[in-house]
Amino acid sequence: LDGEIINGTLNLKIFSTVPYIPSGPLSFGSMVMSETLPASGERVATMSSPNVEERMNYKKALEKIKWVRMQRSEERIATALSDDDKNSSHNSSSVRISNDYIDIVVGDDGRFNMGTTGGDPENPRDDYKRMMYGWPSIPWSSFTTVRIDGSNYIYGDYPGNFISPPHVVNDSIISVWEINNIRITQTVAIVTSTTGNPDTAEIKYSIVNNDEEPHDVGIRVMLDTMLAGNDGAPFRVPYVGSVTNEMEFVGENIPDYWMVFDSLTDPTIVGQGTLRGVGGVVPDKFVIAYWPTIYRTSWDYEVDPSRYVTWDSAVAAWWNPTSLYPGESRDIATFFGIGAVEIGYGELTVALTAPDILLTPSFTVTALIQNNLDITANDVKSTISLPSGLALALGENATNEIGDLAPGAEGQATWEVWATGTVTGEVTYTVTTTSANTLSTTVNRSIDIRYTGIPQEYLIWEKNITVNLSSPTNVVTNISIPDEIPGVIGKLDLLATLYSNTSQIINQSSRHSFYITDKNTTLTMETDKEIYKPDEIITIYGDVQNRADITATNLNLIIKANGIEIYSDTFDLAPDEIYTFSTTYSANESFVLEGTVHGVSVTDIIRVEQPTANISVTCPEVVGLEDFEVGVLMENTGNVSVDLNLSIGVDGPVPFCLSAKESKLVKTTMNITENTTLFINISGDINRTIQREIIFGEDAKINIT
Repeated sequence: LDGEIINGTLNLKIFSTVPYIPSGPLSFGSMVMSETLPASGERVATMSSPNVEERMNYKKALEKIKWVRMQRSEERIATALSDDDKNSSHNSSSVRISNDYIDIVVGDDGRFNMGTTGGDPENPRDDYKRMMYGWPSIPWSSFTTVRIDGSNYIYGDYPGNFISPPHVVNDSIISVWEINNIRITQTVAIVTSTTGNPDTAEIKYSIVNNDEEPHDVGIRVMLDTMLAGNDGAPFRVPYVGSVTNEMEFVGENIPDYWMVFDSLTDPTIVGQGTLRGVGGVVPDKFVIAYWPTIYRTSWDYEVDPSRYVTWDSAVAAWWNPTSLYPGESRDIATFFGIGAVEIGYGELTVALTAPDILLTPSFTVTALIQNNLDITANDVKSTISLPSGLALALGENATNEIGDLAPGAEGQATWEVWATGTVTGEVTYTVTTTSANTLSTTVNRSIDIRYTGIPQEYLIWEKNITVNLSSPTNVVTNISIPDEIPGVIGKLDLLATLYSNTSQIINQSSRHSFYITDKNTTLTMETDKEIYKPDEIITIYGDVQNRADITATNLNLIIKANGIEIYSDTFDLAPDEIYTFSTTYSANESFVLEGTVHGVSVTDIIRVEQPTANISVTCPEVVGLEDFEVGVLMENTGNVSVDLNLSIGVDGPVPFCLSAKESKLVKTTMNITENTTLFINISGDINRTIQREIIFGEDAKINIT
């Protein structure tokens, strides 16, 4: 530390150069049914293995019940949500909360459903539409199971009892139900989603063990989905595509979200369930199911991949039982609400789904593609183009190859995208879908990056050191490996930030890279700059060292940019010998750089950012015969240099190079003898033309009478 008297805190952070984000196609697990229970929770022997006739009679009965109830509720939708009815009792056995986007109804037994009021402001067709079956009437077809020590109980049903029945608290409907000294609080609340609007229901359960003995407690939430008048709208799942049959997801294969809408080319309403993200608890299992079948079960459920869900669909999520000791608690939460898609129309229709607001380091972009022609679209591909501040996750490719799409068929492309931490605010990315024999379709979508600082996925180690110095001093701190940085191998960055006693940033260091290895072969990999302009030459260099006591043979060094090999060499190294390498590359967007040799891997994020600048012009509106001044202020607002050529009127062009955050004011004098349109032309990294109308005032006349 060097400077004047320094009093404050020195914050040290070590973070990884690439966050760990699983990506790639999902695989699917399976489960074994141990028992089948009806929704009442009571064991009925005749229901455990129904024959074909019983199953058909049961299905017909459910169809009739749902049809009658749906017909009776149709006429209520237009009048059920008047302003004086919001946040009040819908009738003697339900309560509701409502806003300009959605309406949620909870029955006196804790079951709930929901629909839209105004829905998505950009979609006038989704007003007053169902999102779950039965809305706006009393809910019955969706329910939650509480599993305690292997026994299943339906939330709100006998033999449990309500400590506090469903009631409205602000934008929530809360109830408290207890069974066997296990107290469960259900909160169904309207919350703001990644669309930026309060258009989503948070479904939350808080479980407390009030008993004197430990108990294993789990939760299953089953939702009877219904979009508008479609009780079996197909689902869309990232990395999977359109789901029309039962499907199960377990463990790491559980998607970030699922979507359901009635039409890809012209959706009436879009529903989205969120399984991963801020505030939620990832379930242990997620199932898309046929409602008449899953409704008859209270916990275990075996999917049938041949069973269609497009007549009557449902979803269910399981949080497996965990042990709660006396006084311990557990919370689970999931979300269901309005989703948003950006649609590009053409011979290939492309619906782009992703969050509108980013509060976490990463998000998923999904492009749903439909062939609208009466011929097969050959060799369909979708390519994503990311702006500064966003980059593809490790292992992702910018182009997804979808293959051939028959007439009317759908395909899907999915990308895992993360924020580099260098940009906040709204940015726009582009997805272009092409085919060998059709016209291309391009869709733009914006996302508002709102998180700041180094995401937790990057942060490895942090320490604060109190500083009270009056002269230049070295600050020394020791880090124990692996005690303080366990299990971390590869390239890391150290960042030092000096704060005053009032928490203002006094100064911040540039990043200092270092490496941790557990191998006798070491690999370092650096670039000549931190940030580059598109297509700028990037110099990549480093070395490989053999720290073993014997010669290492046939070492194969491979360097890849976004998964594409850009350098390769094979060599031998004697003990302590060092191999150095250097290569160049260029890219028009940020990318993941990965080097591997003999089981050692080093990854880094290479930032490529577009030059940005603000150009402002000052000049008088009215002039006479005298010379007047024209000023052009050029401000580099980005993180890379900007090369510009400036022409003012007939003068120029004059070249300028502005370094990051640099500003330059250019002034010139000129005169005119008639009304003039002045053109200021900017070319180079930024192309812009600004014009100003200047009036020649000598043409004005003064009449005195």
